[in-house]
Amino acid sequence: MLRYSGHALLLMLGAIFLFHSPFTQWWAGLGLPWYSVFIFWVFLIVLVALDNLSSTADKTEEEDKRGD
Repeated sequence: MLRYSGHALLLMLGAIFLFHSPFTQWWAGLGLPWYSVFIFWVFLIVLVALDNLSSTADKTEEEDKRGD
């Protein structure tokens, strides 16, 4: 079974809100450059990567404390 951290769930809900909500119509209608949607995606990918790195570091610290 997959287990998600609280941060991962918040990131997923934020992504859904950013890309699949009435908010999308607002930021799409601002007349931003063509690459602006990619900036939102890169920001989301960086946040997920940071969350993954922090959870991996936490697991490594727990294993070191247990002596595995």
